[in-house]
Amino acid sequence: MSLKGYQQAICLGIAILALLICNYFTVGLFSHPSEKNFVSEAPTVRYGSESDKTSDTSATTAVTTESTTETEAATVSSTDTTTVTTTASTTKPKKIRFLKGFKYSIVVYLKSQSVAVYTKKSDGKTVKQVKCFTCSSGDPSSPTPTGDFTLIGKYRWRSLEGDVLGQYCSRIHGHILFHSTPYLKENPSTLDNEEYDKLGSAVSHGCVRMCVSDCKWIYDNTPMGTPVSIVDEEGPAGKEPVSRKTDSAFNGWDPTDEWARGNPYFRK
Repeated sequence: MSLKGYQQAICLGIAILALLICNYFTVGLFSHPSEKNFVSEAPTVRYGSESDKTSDTSATTAVTTESTTETEAATVSSTDTTTVTTTASTTKPKKIRFLKGFKYSIVVYLKSQSVAVYTKKSDGKTVKQVKCFTCSSGDPSSPTPTGDFTLIGKYRWRSLEGDVLGQYCSRIHGHILFHSTPYLKENPSTLDNEEYDKLGSAVSHGCVRMCVSDCKWIYDNTPMGTPVSIVDEEGPAGKEPVSRKTDSAFNGWDPTDEWARGNPYFRK
């Protein structure tokens, strides 16, 4: 081979080597993850015993959805979650959790058997209480779990533990729901009178029971994703439950259920 041929071969080899080195560093640069990328862990919650149960497979789906919801909330918590100072000295906790895009924050106070709904004031730094309901949480053998959650499901009627049903159900976590006091059938005239009369006492299987007008307010006004905190604290007192009438004509009817056709409490 001539000298000129050797020179051309050497130049070609150098060019190929330079191309390989350039490719190595280019690929390496783009294949390494950015230091800004991270995965947030889902928040830790404290569980009580299993509560009011559903009779179909949608409970499994709801649990999966709940897990996804909490993971997503954790991912954006650094920018989308705010805590706002309360103004009422009797209200605990002193900080109320809000999520970006949601008007309300719900707190269940187990020691006072009450459910308070808060919204931010115009200054964005303090809150005001817009509702406070009397409830019945889990009894000591099946306590309502404490922790921070988000609403993950809505059900007009839902099967509950004990072969009963609830109206206007909003799922908080797992099998834990906001719902009415129990009904014997999917019929608003089959209210379990004795269970309604226990409102304000911890007697449920873990869910948070309320009268129909109160659980329907949550069902209608707080969309899925609304933050819910359940705390073992004393909070503001809920409104006094409406008493049932003892006349037999009113048996089986919730005295606040103005949406039930034929409810004698609302006949003109």
